[in-house]
Amino acid sequence: MLAVAFALIGYKALSSSHQQTSSVSPPRVLLVANMSETDSPGDACAEIIHLVQAARERGVAVQELNPDSKSALIARYHVLTIPTVLILDPNGKVVSRFEGESPETVARIRSQLE
Repeated sequence: MLAVAFALIGYKALSSSHQQTSSVSPPRVLLVANMSETDSPGDACAEIIHLVQAARERGVAVQELNPDSKSALIARYHVLTIPTVLILDPNGKVVSRFEGESPETVARIRSQLE
């Protein structure tokens, strides 16, 4: 219910002013991961985190969340697996979803974010 209220507020704010678009737009990439693994050498989760952070450095809107955060986005997007990377359209609809840290998943995330 709370997620619906936030979505409605975000939609109204988005449609009311073009100047506010960047401040209320959902992230283009949502990463839910254990951020303490960022510097773990050879860890696939760390590689995923670095791929997402590199996308942010190139100007992609990114939001990073720890799995234990109280963010409504975790419930909204039904995040149950860590790590999860979601690629979202400007309206917040999931375009691509990547879960886990298999070599295939890492390769698909790399391809999608490059």
